[in-house]
Amino acid sequence: PRVTGAYARIPRRGVVTGVGVVSPIGCGADAYAGALEKGQCGIRRLPDKDPELYHSDLGAPATDFRPQEHFSPPELRRMDRASQMVLVAFREAKAMAGLNRPPGDNTASLVLGTTLGGMNSGLDFYRRHLKGMTRARQLLDFAPYAANDHVMADGGLHGTSLVLSTACAAGTHAVGVALDMIRSGQSDLVVAGGFDTFSELTFAGFGVLGLMSRDAVRPFDLQRSGLVLGEVAGILILEERQRALERGAPVLGELCGFGMTSDAHHMTAPESDGTGAARAMRLALQDAGLDPVQIGYINAHGTATRKNDAAETAAIRQVFGGALADIPVSSTKSMIGHTLGAAGALELIATLLALGRGFLPPTVNFRETD
Repeated sequence: PRVTGAYARIPRRGVVTGVGVVSPIGCGADAYAGALEKGQCGIRRLPDKDPELYHSDLGAPATDFRPQEHFSPPELRRMDRASQMVLVAFREAKAMAGLNRPPGDNTASLVLGTTLGGMNSGLDFYRRHLKGMTRARQLLDFAPYAANDHVMADGGLHGTSLVLSTACAAGTHAVGVALDMIRSGQSDLVVAGGFDTFSELTFAGFGVLGLMSRDAVRPFDLQRSGLVLGEVAGILILEERQRALERGAPVLGELCGFGMTSDAHHMTAPESDGTGAARAMRLALQDAGLDPVQIGYINAHGTATRKNDAAETAAIRQVFGGALADIPVSSTKSMIGHTLGAAGALELIATLLALGRGFLPPTVNFRETD
């Protein structure tokens, strides 16, 4: 929708000028968008996962990601898989935005969201420690902020560097915080996004919770049976709108509004009536100066777990009411799985690419309305 009213008079607005993707259905924005449009599913059986031990052997790995094509052997030894994925996604986003050199003032900032960070390095260190083969160097990339350090150094960025770990909202929060930094004048350019990889910890944890599907991911379907984990990295380049236009940067879309809340209810279960999520959506609409009837598409969290789907449906109905009959809703998790702290960033990128190319991502595997 065309931005009008009070929002259009905001002196500093944020636009997206580049994106980078590493995902189970394609590495690179073009491959990711093409797979989304075709409804390709990246979920598969994982031979190293015992379904009795983990309650499921399904996952959505980034199988087309080949780090050896991007990094030298010393770099590969120094970086966790998470850092490798983030760095590749960042380089793609930077190239798309036309930022082949660091910004002139070197004040570009970085905000990333993650749940696990470099967890695989930590787990490998622990296994080696038990065998008396401790390699302390592995812990250098274990910290959640390690990926930030690699991106800041690689891009020559000298602004703020933040890492957010707010569970499955982290990637969305990272983009929202980045937008606030641009609006406030703290930065003219902010790199934002999210990342998470597979680990034994998450497979075991979600298995214990009884949330893992053994067959397919079917968000909002009557026969849904749970989620499947995916590994991704998604990066967006956000710029102050006038700056982007002056340098002739490609504009993929404008971020008009953002809202965040906390249910303050339970560690893993949402409020059943969706009140917290509904409040966040209303705050985003209010921030953007938009009415519900002006929304053309909703990319849902859509985990395919019973409590999330019910609460999210209730929230969307609260906010959009009768207008919902004309608003498509879909979940890209049906294709790439639940990517934890990266989920919101990958879903925002999916929405930007889909709107730019004139299609809407399907909810694959959806058969029977609940």
